[in-house]
Amino acid sequence: MQETPNKDIWAVQKKNPYKYINRNIKKETFIVTNHPLTNSKVIITAFLFNGKIIGGTSFPYSEKNDLVGALYSIEGKTAEEIDGER
Repeated sequence: MQETPNKDIWAVQKKNPYKYINRNIKKETFIVTNHPLTNSKVIITAFLFNGKIIGGTSFPYSEKNDLVGALYSIEGKTAEEIDGER
């Protein structure tokens, strides 16, 4: 969990990652509009455990795939914002 990209992914989750070690987490990725992150398109990856959403990530969508930066929570919050809520 301490290595990127896992560290970056779990930094924007409210759930404790250690609860899910050696567990099967399914990922579903899709593109949405009207997300809190931006009014443009956003890529959402939802994490599912036992059929329930346990978290996920969001990131602005670009047709050119030319954006860089940190992931946001599924709600569009930064790691610092999530850390403040824990």
